[in-house]
Amino acid sequence: MEYLELDFGIRGEADNTFPLYLNTLEAGGDLHIVPGSVYRSNGHIEKSSRALVDDVGTTAMPAYQLFDLENYYQKGISPAITTKRGCAFNCTYCPYASLEGKRYRLKSPQRVVDEIVHIYSIKAPKMVSFCDNNFNVPNRHALAICQEIIDRKLDIAWGTGTVKPLKLTPETIQIFKDSGCGYLSLSIESASETMLKKMQRGITVDHIKESLTNLSLMDIPFSVSLLFGAPGETPETIAETLEVIDAFDIPNGVWVTIGICLWTSHQKVLHDAQVDGQLEEGASLFEVNNYVSPALSKGYMEELVETLQKKENYDVQVNKLYADHPV
Repeated sequence: MEYLELDFGIRGEADNTFPLYLNTLEAGGDLHIVPGSVYRSNGHIEKSSRALVDDVGTTAMPAYQLFDLENYYQKGISPAITTKRGCAFNCTYCPYASLEGKRYRLKSPQRVVDEIVHIYSIKAPKMVSFCDNNFNVPNRHALAICQEIIDRKLDIAWGTGTVKPLKLTPETIQIFKDSGCGYLSLSIESASETMLKKMQRGITVDHIKESLTNLSLMDIPFSVSLLFGAPGETPETIAETLEVIDAFDIPNGVWVTIGICLWTSHQKVLHDAQVDGQLEEGASLFEVNNYVSPALSKGYMEELVETLQKKENYDVQVNKLYADHPV
């Protein structure tokens, strides 16, 4: 509100509150009673309590008929579906458990598949994408969605870039394949036991190895994402991660992000950034702010980036870490 010099805004989930805001505005009613409203009053910014959508299955179907879907498809962009909201994990770099709540609010498998059918009825894509924080958590919910696709005998293709390395048994992967899974990305971030605990990932190295082993055996296209530079990261923990990953053939490649983008007060890592002198208290998060563990020297990071860029099947995204250097 201050940054953009706005007079009114809505925070939180707007599925119901934004239409309410529009109707109230049109009727000349009191906008301040809209849940999640933020407004100026007597020189101060006030806010009303925000309301989470308890039954996300009652939200409107996406109005894809208003989009030029073919233009998106030609650019390789798939229509995306969320199957739930909320996250029960505590990853220090991720804000979604705070933004959406710790309790899972699930769309029914029937509603999820109805949404897929809705997209195909407008213009069939090559694939739809599940874009949840972790598609396979809760695991029973993901399996129920896959079974609903199978039971309806739908000939569709789907993929997801957000699979957590948990309960990826051969049976789970098989039902993924049977329901049309064309690819998935395993969100590993680190394969160091030390870093998994510090990042509060809720998984172990054994979970990661088991997931990679089963995906390799089941012959399903998959990729891996890694995140280097979180608090506590050292050259040794990065070496531990690469040792695990390089022991497997990753058919769709490895995506490495170096440095953590600081973009919301809902990230626990902001505290570390302030303690380590990388973020001034009260600094605007609309500016470019990134964090990297102080144990990773500038010289080491330059060498790491160069080494990773030379690795076959690796893609590297480097968030700007030093003001005086392009890395």
